[in-house]
Amino acid sequence: MQLISADDNTLLVRSHIVHVPRNNPLIWHQYGFSYSLPDNIHNVIFRIVNKNADNIGNDWAIDDIKVTYCGGEAFILTPTADTTLCFGEPIELSAQFVRHSIPADATMEYEWEFSPDGANWQSLPSSNQLQHLIQSITHANTGYYRIHAAESGLLDGPCSFFSAPVHITVDSCSVVPCDTLTISDSVCIKSPYMDNGFNLPSEQTDYIGSQTFERIKAGTNGCDTLVRLNLKTVTLPQFQIVESGNDFCVNSETVLEVQPPMVDYLWNTGETTPFITALHSGGYSVTASNGDCSASQSYLIPNCPFDIYIPNAITFSNKDGLNDYFRIYCPDPSAIRNFKIYIYNRWGELLFYSEDPSFQWRPEGIQKNTFFNYVIRYRGNDGAMDQQKGMIIVF
Repeated sequence: MQLISADDNTLLVRSHIVHVPRNNPLIWHQYGFSYSLPDNIHNVIFRIVNKNADNIGNDWAIDDIKVTYCGGEAFILTPTADTTLCFGEPIELSAQFVRHSIPADATMEYEWEFSPDGANWQSLPSSNQLQHLIQSITHANTGYYRIHAAESGLLDGPCSFFSAPVHITVDSCSVVPCDTLTISDSVCIKSPYMDNGFNLPSEQTDYIGSQTFERIKAGTNGCDTLVRLNLKTVTLPQFQIVESGNDFCVNSETVLEVQPPMVDYLWNTGETTPFITALHSGGYSVTASNGDCSASQSYLIPNCPFDIYIPNAITFSNKDGLNDYFRIYCPDPSAIRNFKIYIYNRWGELLFYSEDPSFQWRPEGIQKNTFFNYVIRYRGNDGAMDQQKGMIIVF
């Protein structure tokens, strides 16, 4: 479907291509799309294009073509227009809306928004009702306000709608402080600031730079103090975890290090050093600080390609300390689960059994040049059960 200007045939909107299924018996299918017209367009043409490429014709009909307002319309009730308020006063924002095409039983969703310049909008915290109360307004609240509304779950969709904004100016009014206290401080980006009597949500520290906040501190004998906060928002530390040790799958350990160096460290292993030795595969994380702000990073040591080596001979009888016992070799024994080994003599009698992947079998009292059979069952890091059988000779 196409939407065309009736004045100059300019294509304004093209909807997605719809494939109408064939049904027997015939049934109706309803399709539609949403659009927004430019301000200077008042007459349009709806055009439906048949994309059938069979060249054998087709049978279809159109009924119930309807053009309706998408969404609703919102109005701010209070404040009624651009308003000036005194520092410290409460203000309740309230609004109402007209449903237009929204069903009467549909649940609505709301969100009040603030902009210091009328262009860059941000959501006000805990403002999901038609009324929103600001307990004590400050100079930082000077700016534009509007309400954003839609059916529940569709606030980010094309049929959500906004009220016209209103502007609020905060003035000192009759508050004439006897003294002024200026404080300079810093806060991490997107973090609330709760010091020096201020209660600033994270929405007011979501960009890098400096800004000024003020509050009135009540004094004795009617002599109040204007507290002026010059607050600098600083960035989070930038670092990464680097694997600077040996190959984990070869040596069963590796070193993880924070680079570049920070001031304080806390790993999820409990260690507080710039680097740690990782002895197991899996996830590692660290929270590091540059003295002002802290941030976290994570690092994953993947499971090693699973493989075990099983020898086929041991030299137990010479007692030279080399190859004197039967064992298996694996880069990461901790990755072996549900391990079981059975060793039998040539008559099928069970001589040895263990569930320890680090077992050591010393064939005491066995004659040289004797063969034994083994069965090993285990679950590797892929989660699958495996079984290996073989023969070992004792020299």
